[in-house]
Amino acid sequence: MTDKSRGYLPVELPFYDKLNWDMNLIISCLDVFRVQLPIWFENFPKSAEYDLLSFEKPHGPPYPVIGIYCEDDKDFKSLPSFIEIFDNLELKMTKEMIEEVINESKIIKSITWEELKKIGVYTEPVQYK
Repeated sequence: MTDKSRGYLPVELPFYDKLNWDMNLIISCLDVFRVQLPIWFENFPKSAEYDLLSFEKPHGPPYPVIGIYCEDDKDFKSLPSFIEIFDNLELKMTKEMIEEVINESKIIKSITWEELKKIGVYTEPVQYK
């Protein structure tokens, strides 16, 4: 199911450059984070959904991000800002943590970047190999 009309809070990882902008690897790592975000950020609403998005800015090519969606507007407004989430993740992202995420991503069956670009939004839950 893809619904591009949903409002999302984008979450981008602070280490894409360390993954050499390998979009398929980035997507696999994003899948790890789709599982980890509600654990790390215990104050996130329980109703939050963590989808994959092909994120487009006015300048530059699209790239994959996590999109946090809450059906309830009150829940959505309770989320921290993009910058607060990014800064918090940046503090957590040691070299060892990045290696751990890459290793964990190897057991996840992720959508490809080409597929995500075509559909724009991927709402299916994380699948393990």
